[in-house]
Amino acid sequence: MQWLIQCTDLPDTQTIRLLEEVKKRNLPFAPLGSIPFTDIITGLDGTNPYLPSMFYGSVQMSMKISAWDNYKPGAFYDKDWFDPRLWQGKRSDLLNEEAKEITVAELRCQWVDEPMWIKSVKEKEVTGMVIEPVKEDKDTWLIEHSELDGNDILIIAPALNIETECRFFVIQGEVVAGSTYRWLGCRTIRRPIDQGMWDYVRQAVKEWMPNDTIVIDTCQLKNGNYNVVEFNCINASGFYNSDVGAIVDELENIWGR
Repeated sequence: MQWLIQCTDLPDTQTIRLLEEVKKRNLPFAPLGSIPFTDIITGLDGTNPYLPSMFYGSVQMSMKISAWDNYKPGAFYDKDWFDPRLWQGKRSDLLNEEAKEITVAELRCQWVDEPMWIKSVKEKEVTGMVIEPVKEDKDTWLIEHSELDGNDILIIAPALNIETECRFFVIQGEVVAGSTYRWLGCRTIRRPIDQGMWDYVRQAVKEWMPNDTIVIDTCQLKNGNYNVVEFNCINASGFYNSDVGAIVDELENIWGR
């Protein structure tokens, strides 16, 4: 299978790790780029559009590649899969099952009066985060998200006491690799995943999911309960401390023929 990997002059550590695993296996790859303010993707010269292909890079490029009729499977992406409203009512273990809609304009006018979790309906516009009912947090958020349209929709729910957050890569319904990414509110990627979490997520993927090749973020609350936090596109998700080689091998095993 040929790997289409979005690269820059200074690729991030996630891209570097994937490139290392692809090169280690002597797999063909093409470094892709894009011309700003256009739909033009560079770096495809010399690739074969009819060979099995896998893309890794930004959500925006995943959207473009998923719409192509060639370079298959390319990208596992459908914008509706990642609309949090689609998840509601589908799973009993969804963390923010009771989340409600609010516009950016409404949030700007009336800030929260308790810690709240928010996420945009549009993928990656506002990633899942907790906002606090203090002026400093409000001022920072408003500045950092000043480019948002007031009509953009967020979902919002009361913040919960989370102990551990983990990310798992699921390929054709099988949990292939995973990593912690936060513990007690701090970024932590090398903390081992406990057996209870592994057992939970392997059972969880047997229930409803947007797609059977996807990234699923999970958590354990301080009361011991396990929950699904959200779903992400496998072509555009950071690996944290996941076994990237195992992910490459499984994708090759299924689609590399």
